[in-house]
Amino acid sequence: PVSVRRLSLKLLETMLGN
Repeated sequence: PVSVRRLSLKLLETMLGN
């Protein structure tokens, strides 16, 4: 679903330390 995709994007940003 879209919610999962948004969560993944947020996780990616957190990993990048944005």
